[in-house]
Amino acid sequence: MNIFEINELNFIEKRIGPIPILEMDNFYKHPEKVLEFLNSNPPDFHKSEEEGFNGVYFEDKRHNIEHKDFNVSQIIAKHLNFNCERDNIIMTNQFIMKDNEFNKPMTHYWAPHCDPKSLACLIYLNTFDCDGTNFYLENDNAPEFKGAEHKNPWKHKQYFRLLGTTQAKFNRICIFNGQNVLHGMALDKTFIEPCKEKRLNQVIFI
Repeated sequence: MNIFEINELNFIEKRIGPIPILEMDNFYKHPEKVLEFLNSNPPDFHKSEEEGFNGVYFEDKRHNIEHKDFNVSQIIAKHLNFNCERDNIIMTNQFIMKDNEFNKPMTHYWAPHCDPKSLACLIYLNTFDCDGTNFYLENDNAPEFKGAEHKNPWKHKQYFRLLGTTQAKFNRICIFNGQNVLHGMALDKTFIEPCKEKRLNQVIFI
């Protein structure tokens, strides 16, 4: 049994403000098995070599697991007529915040950024519905943000215009041009400890 088997691709085109995205619900055939597999493999701290507060005020972690049965990136790339090198790496984002003054999700956004590759494919894996991904435009008055991501991740909302937010439904995939679109995790008090689950999604770059 391949727990990473997916259902027939049937994307719905949507727009988040002016941003085109593709979405599909019920992406994996066995999402509970995928979640069980991830939960049985502890993730590592992201960018642990950089200066910052990861592991102090928050935990920003990643799975990077090579698995012979994982060929989802190739299937998506072929469906969308993209070139994709064979990649059997399962990569995730797992995140949780501590309840302290450093974390400011009500007044700030977490690390708006662009990606190094064209397509970002996010598979939301929390078992309850919540906000997923924010899309932004940077305002003209925004300063030049410098420094390591985990030292100063929170950026005040006054410097960005929020274009919209995807909804993170369990086993939903969302695809967008991460290279040209400023985006980031949509965070509120949902993922401040103590909470029901840590924020979790799988990410595929094409």
